Amino acid sequence: MIIAEVSEHDVPISLAEELMEKGDYRGAVSEAQRVLDNLEPTLPTLARAARTRGRALMTQAEEDMACHFFESGDLPLPLPVRGAFEKVREAYELAKKLDPTCRKTQGELDIVSTFLRQLPPPAPPEQVESADVDVLVVGAGAAGIGCAMMLTETFGLEKSRVLLVERGEEVGESFRRWPAEMRFISPSF
Repeated sequence: MIIAEVSEHDVPISLAEELMEKGDYRGAVSEAQRVLDNLEPTLPTLARAARTRGRALMTQAEEDMACHFFESGDLPLPLPVRGAFEKVREAYELAKKLDPTCRKTQGELDIVSTFLRQLPPPAPPEQVESADVDVLVVGAGAAGIGCAMMLTETFGLEKSRVLLVERGEEVGESFRRWPAEMRFISPSF
């Protein structure tokens, strides 16, 4: 039988867990955060606090998401809801770092990570939507040219959407200034 030492932080984390069970997710987040902010608790207590904070944030985010969907009926989720799920993942990642052997934490982290990967990407800001290019490569030396080629040839970006700029007079100017013995290390383009 293992007897764990009770710390002064077990009471507030128990309160956070009780608030979680009663449906007071904001209160649970606040209490768990108070424990996390204090640097003296033991690692298992910190892990419990981080996991409880993650569960409370997750439940609150699920409720917010349901309210948004039922009120508006549309996806993608607004950025505040999306950001809430990012905070959930961060809380679970902290709990996992503090107690890497906890299966509950790993399971909850897997669920939220899978959920985040399945969300449609957020709409780009207006400035990005109206941009003339998707990628701007600064420097038309060996690395810049190689990067632009990879983007267009390997990853299939339209050549008209990738802009390569060079401060020199022509493309590859810096490469031409390399000593002859260095040119063998460049990509063959």
